[in-house]
Amino acid sequence: MIDVGELPAEKVGTRHRLLLRDVLEYQQQRRARQYEALAQTAIDIDDEDDPVVVAEQLKIARKAVAERRRTGSAGRSAAAGGR
Repeated sequence: MIDVGELPAEKVGTRHRLLLRDVLEYQQQRRARQYEALAQTAIDIDDEDDPVVVAEQLKIARKAVAERRRTGSAGRSAAAGGR
């Protein structure tokens, strides 16, 4: 996060110094991204829906989110030195 520039920090010797407000802001942004990803996997379910169809819809939604995560995090982890 620090190495990629997602979280601003000042390097002091071999350590990084972070401002609390930056950490809290990052935490809030990350939580918002998590809720957004959760909302993207949500589907409307009625009592009359076939459970097999609903399970297939959820499977497709989870695969789409996982693919976005793989393609998005691959660039971040490479830039962070494989972390």
